[in-house]
Amino acid sequence: MALYATKAKRVTDEIFVAAAQAVAECVTSADLDLRQIFPPQSEISETELHVATRIAEVIFERGLSDLQKPDDIAGLFASKSTFRTIGVWCRRVA
Repeated sequence: MALYATKAKRVTDEIFVAAAQAVAECVTSADLDLRQIFPPQSEISETELHVATRIAEVIFERGLSDLQKPDDIAGLFASKSTFRTIGVWCRRVA
């Protein structure tokens, strides 16, 4: 989602690391107590937006996009109706 929205020129190792760290940030102590190492599927949309925001931050910080960095990076995804449609479709498939 972030790659598409930011029109990133390339994908770096740092982007993959940022994505992994963002997913880990969505795992709570309660999840770990239940031995779950990934966020619950019921929170997939929130996790998706969090990960996309973190990836976009790296893209803009490293100059991997010709687009101007928006003041509200998370708002970049919330304003894209395409992304909301994809999220709904994914929840139906799961």
